[in-house]
This record gives sequence, structure tokens and C-alpha cells, in this order.
Amino acid sequence: MRELRQTVNVWRGRGGPSQLERSDKSSEIDALTFTDIDGRTHRFDEALIDTYADGILVLHRGRIIYERYFGALEPHLQHSCQSITKSYAGTLAAALVHEGFSTT
Repeated sequence: MRELRQTVNVWRGRGGPSQLERSDKSSEIDALTFTDIDGRTHRFDEALIDTYADGILVLHRGRIIYERYFGALEPHLQHSCQSITKSYAGTLAAALVHEGFSTT
């Protein structure tokens, strides 16, 4: 993306990044199934490939429990999220509201 449009580095502050603990639940998550709108059952890992996911990282209580990369994306490379970030943030906010989460 940096070759196509102007970008800027954002300083993360003093000190190194925080290390996240790992608690691998990959086999359990990969085996999760769901039924799509056409009534077909899919495994989670298959759905990632079918939807052309570049990568996914799932955190639970501050631990990495699932991490996968596909295609050209690798853990050390930057990923261009662009406007899809708004969709994730909106979905998360809606889920929290639905669950009755409140900061007060």
C-alpha cells in the first residue's frame, strides 16, 4: 500500500511492544461449524479460505488463542485494512450494546 499512496508511520511510544501470552486453541476453533444462509455446514477454517481472508488473530482475555495467515500475508508484514476496520468496530459495538455492556 505504501507504494500506491502516501502513508505515515505512527510512533508507538517509548519502550518495546507488549508481549501477548499464547494459549493455542486452534484445533478447537478450526473445528467450529456454522450453517450458511443456503443451509450448508462449514468449518471455521474452511470459511476463512472460502472468504479469501488474509489473516486472523483472535485474542481472549489478553491471550492469543488463534492466529492464521494466508496468501502473501505473514506475521511480520503490515496489513492494509482500510475501511473494513469500521465494519469490525461497528459490529463489536453492536454486540456489546446487545449484551448490555456499559461503561458506567
